[in-house]
Amino acid sequence: MDQNTGSEDYLDNLPLQRFLTYRLLRVHAKLNAQAIRRLKEVCGLSLSHWRVLAMIAVNPGATSTRISRLSDIDKGQLSRCVKAMSAEGLLRVEDDNSDQRQQHLHLTDMGQDLYDTTVPRMRARQRYLLGQLTPQERDLFYTVLDKLEIAAETLDIPE
Repeated sequence: MDQNTGSEDYLDNLPLQRFLTYRLLRVHAKLNAQAIRRLKEVCGLSLSHWRVLAMIAVNPGATSTRISRLSDIDKGQLSRCVKAMSAEGLLRVEDDNSDQRQQHLHLTDMGQDLYDTTVPRMRARQRYLLGQLTPQERDLFYTVLDKLEIAAETLDIPE
């Protein structure tokens, strides 16, 4: 058995339910649904608004471009989130003095309070999820994710 590809026979006959992308999509959907329920209980924020709030909380004054890059949130979706969150009084948007196309994002006091209230519960969720794995499994899991992320960036996939 080749260490990099596994048994060729197994891979050639792999059922859809065992496709890596299928399993990741299912887990992703379930994790998102869980996070959405948790956020609804705690603060009423959508998942995308929570992600933007959290990214700005740890990167105060960052530009929309930087937040989009750091979080892998689509620029259009981020723009809609920023507009809505600004209207709700959660964010303050400041134009860049040297580049009018850039805006710096800051949490308002209300946004910071919401983040401070919500982040302990979201961290508890992370502790719960990661607690399902042993320390060795967690290390291996992150190693596997790193390798898959690099593989996903490969454009020239062998046939």
